[in-house]
Amino acid sequence: MTEERNKSKILIVDDDKGTRLMIRRLLTLENKYELEEAEDGLQAEDRLKTFKADLVILDIMMKEQDGYVTCKNIRKNESLKDIIIIGISGESQAIGKVFIEEYGADRFMEKPFNAKEFKEIIDRLLREKERSD
Repeated sequence: MTEERNKSKILIVDDDKGTRLMIRRLLTLENKYELEEAEDGLQAEDRLKTFKADLVILDIMMKEQDGYVTCKNIRKNESLKDIIIIGISGESQAIGKVFIEEYGADRFMEKPFNAKEFKEIIDRLLREKERSD
């Protein structure tokens, strides 16, 4: 139980089940994260009411509530605004630039992404957050 409390909490949000599964498998290899999933932005916001995530991996293009609206809502919520947000999308880097600059995401990665680089970015952002808390 104590070990679970020391793990960083990550919410994986993507409407594609295969992408969620791939990210989950990648992040469970090291057993240092507590993971939850959501299929869209509305479900993500609901999960964040009880799952106190340190980091959200957020697909930008989703059918129900997209990542733009979800990111904006997280940043407006006083109790959630400090969560690290990594936007992911199969779309171009131009979308990622807008996502970071206008919606307040911390990072953007274009799908498909390099697994090693993805894990390194997550680890670095979580270390930086830990130091600033």
